[in-house]
Amino acid sequence: MRRGGRPRRTAAGVQFANRLLAGRPALHRTLGYVYMGSVVVAALAAYVAATFSVSGISVQVAFYLLSTAWLYTLLQGFRAVRQGRIQLHRIWLIRNYALSFAAVALRAFVGLGVVLQGPFPSLTFKDVYTTSVWASILVCAVVAEYFIIHRTLAPLVRKRSNKPRIPMYDS
Repeated sequence: MRRGGRPRRTAAGVQFANRLLAGRPALHRTLGYVYMGSVVVAALAAYVAATFSVSGISVQVAFYLLSTAWLYTLLQGFRAVRQGRIQLHRIWLIRNYALSFAAVALRAFVGLGVVLQGPFPSLTFKDVYTTSVWASILVCAVVAEYFIIHRTLAPLVRKRSNKPRIPMYDS
């Protein structure tokens, strides 16, 4: 426990390392700007890649939606921090990092799908790839929401519910 009774939080990514960045807002801000620039460049490259994808319209739509969601969550996180809404900034950036991780999850799902082609020979690689693209986005989004609810919002609700309440009586 830290001073003030707040538990330490650890998560993947340097930006979530509260202990490392505590008292270093300039470092956090600098890393945030580097991350933002990287996401913008990568999202624009993803739009180009989706446009010229030969994997079919379903995969193109998935990549367009992923890139748009990636930029949207980044913008919302940036707007929230500029407004001083730190918890909302954290929530948007959890979503954004999860969408960034969809590329890693895609590789895992493709690998699993290729393995499943052995017992299910009717599975084509195109089926595996298309399903993997959508599954990676969906799973990463769901995992992000799980962490937002259980690691960010639930502690706030518990903190709020521990405050003494004034009983209300019907007359």
